[in-house]
Amino acid sequence: HALRPSSFVLGAGRRFIQADLASALRVDSISVEDPRAVGFPLDSDPFLDSQDPCPRYGVTGVTSTAGRFRVAVRPICPDPISQNHQSFAKPSVEVVSEAGGWRIANVFYENGKDLKSMLCEFANRDTVPVRRAPKCP
Repeated sequence: HALRPSSFVLGAGRRFIQADLASALRVDSISVEDPRAVGFPLDSDPFLDSQDPCPRYGVTGVTSTAGRFRVAVRPICPDPISQNHQSFAKPSVEVVSEAGGWRIANVFYENGKDLKSMLCEFANRDTVPVRRAPKCP
């Protein structure tokens, strides 16, 4: 069984993800496994904005502001049915240069939401107080 693309990124931890985002994703992951949780954990690949991601993604554009780069991506699916199904998933991944490499700082979605804000909202709905975020971005 192949790993989801997010499993690879999350497994590499801070090698590819900024520390604050990695911590928020870890809390979300733990809450999924905890029967006490009554939050709203992520239910899709957070980097690709999909429950059934395509095997490849292509860069459609890059913009930069103050040392942060937003990389817009689109799915490239092997068949037209999957491609049509995934046509809505066009996240922009924000990356920053840190410690000699590129790190994912956040992910922005077409619906106007972003990953950090969503993780914070989900954490603050959790019934386990220790997992609540001290402040949201």
